[in-house]
Amino acid sequence: MSTLATSHVSPTFIPIFGEVIELLRKIFCTEKSQPFVVSGSGTLGWDMVASNLIESDEDVLVLNTGYFGDSFADCLQTYGVKVTQVKADIGDRPSLEEIRQALTTKKFKAITITHVDTSTGVLSDIKAISNLVQQISPETLVIVDGVCSVGSEEIRMDEWNIDIVLTASQKALGVPPGLCILIASERAMINSRPLELRFQQHKEVSNRIKNSLEELGLKFVPKHREIAANGMTAVYYPEGVKATDLIPKVAEQGVVIAGGLHKVIGPKYFRVGHMGISVTEPERKHVEKTIEALRGNLKDLGCKDFQKSKLIWDQPIALSKL
Repeated sequence: MSTLATSHVSPTFIPIFGEVIELLRKIFCTEKSQPFVVSGSGTLGWDMVASNLIESDEDVLVLNTGYFGDSFADCLQTYGVKVTQVKADIGDRPSLEEIRQALTTKKFKAITITHVDTSTGVLSDIKAISNLVQQISPETLVIVDGVCSVGSEEIRMDEWNIDIVLTASQKALGVPPGLCILIASERAMINSRPLELRFQQHKEVSNRIKNSLEELGLKFVPKHREIAANGMTAVYYPEGVKATDLIPKVAEQGVVIAGGLHKVIGPKYFRVGHMGISVTEPERKHVEKTIEALRGNLKDLGCKDFQKSKLIWDQPIALSKL
């Protein structure tokens, strides 16, 4: 703590961080699993699991030995996950027979285990549970909340077929607080949301928006569609329309577009972002709201009658589910 901060782009940082990754692999007894060191509390690992490994409406089995089992379940449900809990009496843990019975009721995407729940001091037998999962439901991911166990209890990721272990820096690892440490097996990495689908979804939405803007009679800054980005669109204002005419009016409808940045043509165009949750969560209808706001306000500003245009977003488009 007494040393000066080192820039993350400094040549001296790279070997230090590389050593951290290798030492973490030793602590978790794994050779190939990938450690992630992220700024945040240990429970940030719950969100990393819920947002990257499990889809909304998928089933997860939560083994509950106290407060943190409850909280992990709450986090998963916030992301729309269907949670089934096996709860133990206070001061006890679910029996292997109870877990066996639960695993046979349906197909679970994952099972979560609080290795040590600090509300009760109960230690779960993650080795035995993981072995049971391999027998009953080998496709189910084994996820261990090791916030209060990593560094003090035995964890052998490779040997015990554990897919995810998450922890915090300030517990048994004994280093300053503020870091969530999560380590993922190769299987867990493969089961995470495929980037190919995410890329395809952005392409689909980009085409959807650009087709709609063309229907509005607008022209793009990129000279050709094949060199236009998929995460944003740069569009010239129609003749006679300025940034102060359009951007504030669109903002009044809850839609944010940005003015131009280029030094030469800055006042002549605006930018529309279509990336992240605006693309991956179409139920938010960000795309539709943006097109509606642009169409309505451009018409009010005296541009061509767009009501006659059949916009591409009026037609159902099947987006790849991320």
